[in-house]
Amino acid sequence: APQHPIATPVVLAGRFWNRRKLRRRAAQSVQDGHVTSLFLFSPTALFHRVSFRMPGYWEQRGGLFGRCERSDPAFRPMSFRSRLQREIRRIRALRTPQRHHGAQKPPDSTKYDTSAAIKTPEF
Repeated sequence: APQHPIATPVVLAGRFWNRRKLRRRAAQSVQDGHVTSLFLFSPTALFHRVSFRMPGYWEQRGGLFGRCERSDPAFRPMSFRSRLQREIRRIRALRTPQRHHGAQKPPDSTKYDTSAAIKTPEF
């Protein structure tokens, strides 16, 4: 069977009012072959919703202070950065592509874009 490279996970995040630009970036990321997750946060306590959007990326939207999991409190004060890091840790195992039956491991870093610059932190 032919070997295919493991796609690099890409995380895009920003404010809800920048959603059009971020959705375009997410679509381009998918076209470039990445497994892409987009986080859109509003300055509210809205509960989070996750959907798989065409052309093939995951979008999570909700309030910066809102509940993401059923066990979360209805309101949790946190910074944008803290919220994003928490959500990345939560979804990392779910959306990190892995090679089946092979020895190759997924990459240790993820492309990370908060609408300003792309960074590659380790988390």
